[in-house]
Amino acid sequence: MIQEGESDSTVYYNYDGRFSQGDNKIETGQVLGNRQDFSSNAGTLDREEGNQLLLIYEYLENNSLARALFGRAEQRLNLDWMMRKKILLQIARGLTYLHEESRLKIVHRDIKATNVLLDKDLNAKISDFGLAKLDEEENTHISTRIAGTIGYMAPEYAMRGYLTDKADVYSFGIVALEIVSGRSNTNYMPKEEFVYLLDRVTYLLLH
Repeated sequence: MIQEGESDSTVYYNYDGRFSQGDNKIETGQVLGNRQDFSSNAGTLDREEGNQLLLIYEYLENNSLARALFGRAEQRLNLDWMMRKKILLQIARGLTYLHEESRLKIVHRDIKATNVLLDKDLNAKISDFGLAKLDEEENTHISTRIAGTIGYMAPEYAMRGYLTDKADVYSFGIVALEIVSGRSNTNYMPKEEFVYLLDRVTYLLLH
Protein backbone atom coordinates (compact mmCIF):
# COMPACT_ATOMS: atom_id res chain seq x y z
CA MET A 1 0.00 0.00 0.00
CA ILE A 2 1.37 3.41 -0.87
CA GLN A 3 0.10 6.96 -0.64
CA GLU A 4 0.94 9.58 -3.25
CA GLY A 5 4.22 11.29 -2.48
CA GLU A 6 5.58 8.49 -0.30
CA SER A 7 8.81 6.71 -1.14
CA ASP A 8 8.14 3.29 0.38
CA SER A 9 5.55 0.57 -0.11
CA THR A 10 4.37 -2.04 2.38
CA VAL A 11 3.92 -5.73 1.60
CA TYR A 12 1.68 -7.75 3.94
CA TYR A 13 2.08 -11.49 4.55
CA ASN A 14 0.03 -13.81 6.71
CA TYR A 15 2.57 -15.31 9.07
CA ASP A 16 2.34 -18.57 11.00
CA GLY A 17 6.06 -19.22 11.50
CA ARG A 18 6.32 -21.38 8.39
CA PHE A 19 6.11 -18.92 5.50
CA SER A 20 9.50 -19.61 3.97
CA GLN A 21 9.36 -17.07 1.15
CA GLY A 22 8.58 -14.25 3.57
CA ASP A 23 11.38 -15.39 5.87
CA ASN A 24 13.70 -15.69 2.87
CA LYS A 25 13.08 -12.07 1.90
CA ILE A 26 13.85 -10.96 5.45
CA GLU A 27 17.08 -12.95 5.59
CA THR A 28 18.35 -11.82 2.20
CA GLY A 29 17.37 -8.25 3.08
CA GLN A 30 19.54 -8.48 6.18
CA VAL A 31 22.47 -9.80 4.13
CA LEU A 32 22.12 -7.21 1.36
CA GLY A 33 21.54 -4.22 3.61
CA ASN A 34 20.95 -0.99 1.71
CA ARG A 35 22.98 -1.70 -1.42
CA GLN A 36 21.76 0.25 -4.44
CA ASP A 37 21.74 -2.80 -6.74
CA PHE A 38 18.76 -4.42 -5.04
CA SER A 39 15.17 -3.75 -4.08
CA SER A 40 15.05 -5.65 -0.80
CA ASN A 41 13.11 -5.01 2.39
CA ALA A 42 14.46 -1.66 3.45
CA GLY A 43 12.37 -0.82 6.47
CA THR A 44 10.70 -2.28 9.53
CA LEU A 45 9.38 -5.73 10.32
CA ASP A 46 6.36 -5.95 12.61
CA ARG A 47 4.86 -9.20 13.93
CA GLU A 48 2.66 -7.57 16.53
CA GLU A 49 -0.39 -6.92 14.33
CA GLY A 50 -2.13 -10.26 14.69
CA ASN A 51 -0.47 -12.78 12.43
CA GLN A 52 0.69 -10.30 9.81
CA LEU A 53 4.25 -9.78 8.68
CA LEU A 54 5.09 -6.34 7.29
CA LEU A 55 7.99 -5.67 4.95
CA ILE A 56 8.74 -2.11 3.88
CA TYR A 57 10.12 -1.74 0.36
CA GLU A 58 11.53 1.18 -1.54
CA TYR A 59 9.03 2.51 -4.08
CA LEU A 60 10.46 2.46 -7.60
CA GLU A 61 8.70 4.85 -9.93
CA ASN A 62 9.26 3.10 -13.26
CA ASN A 63 7.94 -0.32 -12.21
CA SER A 64 9.56 -3.35 -13.83
CA LEU A 65 11.90 -3.79 -16.76
CA ALA A 66 9.30 -6.15 -18.25
CA ARG A 67 6.69 -3.40 -18.34
CA ALA A 68 9.21 -0.93 -19.76
CA LEU A 69 10.05 -3.34 -22.60
CA PHE A 70 6.87 -5.36 -23.21
CA GLY A 71 4.02 -3.52 -21.52
CA ARG A 72 1.10 -1.82 -23.20
CA ALA A 73 2.08 0.98 -25.56
CA GLU A 74 1.41 3.68 -22.98
CA GLN A 75 3.51 1.81 -20.36
CA ARG A 76 6.62 1.20 -22.43
CA LEU A 77 9.66 3.40 -21.98
CA ASN A 78 11.80 4.74 -24.78
CA LEU A 79 15.09 3.11 -23.81
CA ASP A 80 18.00 4.08 -26.04
CA TRP A 81 21.10 1.91 -26.37
CA MET A 82 23.01 3.71 -23.62
CA MET A 83 20.12 3.19 -21.19
CA ARG A 84 19.90 -0.49 -22.12
CA LYS A 85 23.64 -0.89 -21.64
CA LYS A 86 23.43 0.81 -18.24
CA ILE A 87 20.61 -1.50 -17.14
CA LEU A 88 22.53 -4.59 -18.28
CA LEU A 89 25.68 -3.52 -16.44
CA GLN A 90 23.74 -2.78 -13.25
CA ILE A 91 22.09 -6.21 -13.29
CA ALA A 92 25.49 -7.83 -13.90
CA ARG A 93 27.02 -5.81 -11.06
CA GLY A 94 24.24 -6.92 -8.73
CA LEU A 95 24.74 -10.58 -9.62
CA THR A 96 28.49 -10.25 -9.11
CA TYR A 97 27.82 -9.02 -5.60
CA LEU A 98 25.40 -11.86 -4.84
CA HIS A 99 27.77 -14.53 -6.13
CA GLU A 100 31.21 -13.23 -5.16
CA GLU A 101 31.12 -10.33 -2.71
CA SER A 102 28.24 -10.89 -0.29
CA ARG A 103 29.16 -12.34 3.12
CA LEU A 104 26.82 -15.22 2.19
CA LYS A 105 26.78 -16.41 -1.40
CA ILE A 106 23.26 -15.94 -2.78
CA VAL A 107 21.76 -17.60 -5.86
CA HIS A 108 18.63 -15.66 -6.82
CA ARG A 109 16.99 -18.47 -8.88
CA ASP A 110 14.44 -16.23 -10.61
CA ILE A 111 16.26 -13.57 -12.61
CA LYS A 112 13.85 -12.23 -15.24
CA ALA A 113 12.65 -8.87 -16.52
CA THR A 114 9.69 -8.75 -14.12
CA ASN A 115 12.14 -9.08 -11.20
CA VAL A 116 14.25 -6.14 -12.30
CA LEU A 117 12.77 -2.84 -11.11
CA LEU A 118 13.60 0.66 -12.36
CA ASP A 119 13.76 3.81 -10.26
CA LYS A 120 12.97 7.33 -11.47
CA ASP A 121 16.45 7.61 -13.02
CA LEU A 122 16.14 4.19 -14.69
CA ASN A 123 18.64 2.56 -12.35
CA ALA A 124 18.04 -1.19 -12.30
CA LYS A 125 17.50 -3.06 -9.03
CA ILE A 126 17.19 -6.82 -8.68
CA SER A 127 14.07 -7.70 -6.68
CA ASP A 128 12.01 -10.59 -5.27
CA PHE A 129 14.33 -12.84 -3.28
CA GLY A 130 11.57 -15.25 -2.27
CA LEU A 131 13.23 -18.17 -4.10
CA ALA A 132 16.83 -17.21 -3.32
CA LYS A 133 19.25 -19.78 -1.92
CA LEU A 134 21.78 -18.61 0.66
CA ASP A 135 24.92 -20.75 0.84
CA GLU A 136 26.72 -20.50 4.18
CA GLU A 137 29.21 -23.27 3.37
CA GLU A 138 30.48 -22.14 -0.05
CA ASN A 139 29.42 -25.37 -1.74
CA THR A 140 30.33 -25.85 -5.39
CA HIS A 141 26.68 -26.70 -6.07
CA ILE A 142 23.42 -27.38 -4.28
CA SER A 143 20.92 -30.12 -5.10
CA THR A 144 17.52 -28.63 -4.50
CA ARG A 145 13.86 -28.64 -5.44
CA ILE A 146 13.40 -26.91 -8.77
CA ALA A 147 11.81 -23.47 -8.58
CA GLY A 148 11.81 -20.53 -10.93
CA THR A 149 10.27 -19.47 -14.22
CA ILE A 150 10.15 -21.71 -17.28
CA GLY A 151 12.13 -20.19 -20.10
CA TYR A 152 14.67 -18.60 -17.77
CA MET A 153 16.01 -21.67 -15.93
CA ALA A 154 19.38 -23.15 -16.86
CA PRO A 155 18.99 -26.66 -18.38
CA GLU A 156 21.08 -28.46 -15.73
CA TYR A 157 18.97 -26.89 -13.01
CA ALA A 158 15.60 -27.35 -14.72
CA MET A 159 16.27 -31.03 -15.48
CA ARG A 160 18.34 -32.20 -12.48
CA GLY A 161 17.98 -29.61 -9.74
CA TYR A 162 21.75 -28.97 -9.97
CA LEU A 163 22.06 -25.40 -8.71
CA THR A 164 25.11 -23.15 -8.99
CA ASP A 165 25.51 -19.42 -9.52
CA LYS A 166 25.70 -20.23 -13.24
CA ALA A 167 21.92 -20.69 -13.15
CA ASP A 168 21.61 -16.95 -12.51
CA VAL A 169 24.14 -16.24 -15.26
CA TYR A 170 22.02 -18.23 -17.73
CA SER A 171 18.90 -16.31 -16.71
CA PHE A 172 20.82 -13.05 -17.07
CA GLY A 173 21.72 -14.08 -20.62
CA ILE A 174 18.04 -14.48 -21.44
CA VAL A 175 17.27 -11.06 -19.97
CA ALA A 176 20.15 -9.59 -21.99
CA LEU A 177 18.60 -11.00 -25.18
CA GLU A 178 15.28 -9.42 -24.22
CA ILE A 179 16.87 -6.04 -23.57
CA VAL A 180 18.80 -6.04 -26.85
CA SER A 181 15.95 -7.37 -29.02
CA GLY A 182 13.01 -5.72 -27.26
CA ARG A 183 11.18 -9.05 -27.44
CA SER A 184 9.93 -11.16 -24.55
CA ASN A 185 11.37 -14.65 -24.16
CA THR A 186 8.03 -16.17 -23.21
CA ASN A 187 5.28 -14.18 -24.94
CA TYR A 188 4.43 -16.83 -27.50
CA MET A 189 2.27 -15.77 -30.43
CA PRO A 190 0.37 -18.58 -32.25
CA LYS A 191 1.70 -17.59 -35.68
CA GLU A 192 5.33 -17.47 -34.58
CA GLU A 193 7.63 -20.36 -35.41
CA PHE A 194 9.56 -20.26 -32.13
CA VAL A 195 8.14 -20.54 -28.62
CA TYR A 196 11.18 -19.00 -26.90
CA LEU A 197 13.37 -16.09 -27.93
CA LEU A 198 16.48 -18.19 -27.29
CA ASP A 199 15.32 -20.73 -29.90
CA ARG A 200 14.88 -17.95 -32.44
CA VAL A 201 18.33 -16.49 -31.74
CA THR A 202 19.95 -19.94 -31.94
CA TYR A 203 18.27 -20.55 -35.30
CA LEU A 204 19.45 -17.19 -36.65
CA LEU A 205 23.02 -17.88 -35.53
CA LEU A 206 23.07 -21.29 -37.23
CA HIS A 207 21.53 -20.21 -40.54
